[in-house]
Amino acid sequence: MEKPKLVSLTEGKDQSKALLLVGGYTTDKFSHPVALVPEVKALQSIGWQGSIYLFWWDASNSDALLYRTITPAHWHIIKDRAERT
Repeated sequence: MEKPKLVSLTEGKDQSKALLLVGGYTTDKFSHPVALVPEVKALQSIGWQGSIYLFWWDASNSDALLYRTITPAHWHIIKDRAERT
């Protein structure tokens, strides 16, 4: 499991507001923030003027290959990682 990451995607004009995009709960590899450019542009096009951050945490289960096929067990692994994060 990788460490959680908090990445600034854009600094906003309105410093009193921030939006946090949460990713990673269905992925096992960190995507470069450039991949979120369309989402950032869409938010800005509708008038969002605050800062935008990406919070990512690893939800992979490579350390528990067996649990990939057992949905309830996989859910407990993901829930545990979310709580620790």
